[in-house]
Amino acid sequence: MRNTFDTMLAAQILGKSQVGLAPLLLEYFKVTVDKRYQRADWSRRPLAPTMLEYAGMDAEFLLSLRDILAKELEEAGRLSWALEEFELLEAGLEILPGRSQETYRIKGDRELDASQAA
Repeated sequence: MRNTFDTMLAAQILGKSQVGLAPLLLEYFKVTVDKRYQRADWSRRPLAPTMLEYAGMDAEFLLSLRDILAKELEEAGRLSWALEEFELLEAGLEILPGRSQETYRIKGDRELDASQAA
């Protein structure tokens, strides 16, 4: 296991009605997150300063949110369920099509087309 913790999955296991990051941040930290960039094209560079701010806001609270949800899972006797689900989630992850794991060790790999990556 790579220590994956999915906050949405944890919230579902806890039986929460709203499991997205924005509702969880509001519930636990009283923080409202502007989700206008949620579906933005994050591959375009450079990222706009407002996009960086958006990403930072999400990331700022994730570790604390993980700790809170893990504690609640433990108190509910469901932490082992969650850890099992996280492992299953990891097992289903795949390397991007057309790329081997070794490709990711090359600086500038994102600029390679499929034949160059091969």
